[in-house]
Amino acid sequence: MLHIPCPGCGGEYTSSNGMIRHPLSGGDYQNNENCIWIIRASEPIKITFVRFNTESGYDYLNVQDGASIGSNLLGRFSGDGEPDAVQTTTNAAYLLFTSDGSVTRIGFEITWAPSDQGCPGDFFSPRGSKQCFKIFNNTEISWNSARSKCISEGLILAKPYDAVALRSYVVQKYGFRDECWVDAKGDGSKFVWQSDRKELTSSSPLWYSVPSSSYVSTSYCLALATSDSYWNSYPNQPYRYESCTTPEYPICELVIPTGCPSGFFMPTGSTQCFKLFLDAEISWYSARSKCQSEGLVLAKPYDAVSLRSYIIERYGTKDEIWLDARGDGSKFVWQSDRKSLYSSSPLWYSGYPGSSYISTSYCLGLATIASQWKSYPNQPYISITCSTYEYPLCELIMD
Repeated sequence: MLHIPCPGCGGEYTSSNGMIRHPLSGGDYQNNENCIWIIRASEPIKITFVRFNTESGYDYLNVQDGASIGSNLLGRFSGDGEPDAVQTTTNAAYLLFTSDGSVTRIGFEITWAPSDQGCPGDFFSPRGSKQCFKIFNNTEISWNSARSKCISEGLILAKPYDAVALRSYVVQKYGFRDECWVDAKGDGSKFVWQSDRKELTSSSPLWYSVPSSSYVSTSYCLALATSDSYWNSYPNQPYRYESCTTPEYPICELVIPTGCPSGFFMPTGSTQCFKLFLDAEISWYSARSKCQSEGLVLAKPYDAVSLRSYIIERYGTKDEIWLDARGDGSKFVWQSDRKSLYSSSPLWYSGYPGSSYISTSYCLGLATIASQWKSYPNQPYISITCSTYEYPLCELIMD
């Protein structure tokens, strides 16, 4: 097929902000086009589609993460309708548009700008924050439904590090008249963040109205007071308790696995990189072999409580997960460094391991069933017969 250049087809840009419209002069693009645009910025950029209409399945725009055709593909787009924004991890983007020999459309228009504090797509990050949030402002739902909505998107209900800044950003950007759900819920005596089981005390200066004993039951959940009137009256008190059944907007959070290779994750506050294999449940022996075959080791977490919380929130696992330790007849021993995990450790799930479950037939599991987590949030370890089928959790040993 012969591809031809045309006026306004392709070019190179050296700025962190800009616009590409193709074709430039209106009308339809031509047949057999092969157009290349290269953007070289001073920082990673976010590419937003203002309009997009090409012959579906025949005429394509490729967007790649770098300045050459060999760069990683961020997206391959065709058809009628604006795709979601894409974001580079490098300071450059390579755009390639090709059309076939028949049927043309009106083409596309894109803009680019510095990335939203390192957040992908339609996520946002308030200035100075390192968290990425996504708000679903087209529906108001209960707290339980909001949490489920976030999990279905591969996210968690938000736990903001700077709730004052987040509230200000949301109100100014979206102009809300109602509140937004965040991650904490009453447990009968206090509010608790569900993602890490940490307490939000009633003495926190962030409360719009301090919750009395009547408003810390499991029927009450935490909202960000994003209506204009609350923000204007109490700009530094963003938290408000609401009945969990009240319809509000969900704010979800993307947990970014900073510092780990693709396919791995790192819980917030951790320095370890993990990889969970959910495609098969296998014995502890097979799990250990699986990790070794990948150049990894069966995991030995430094913070098992946070790790378990992260996995349940992100993956919603229904069974336990294999870790590296195994019984030796008197105690559990981590196989990677031969250090002991004693029965007196406070990390053991209630009733475990006991004298009956420390033989060489028993191996260490992470109790990642949701009911186990809710009942004993700070006791993540459980002893399981080594031949039981569970999910392997592997760890990357970093130099």
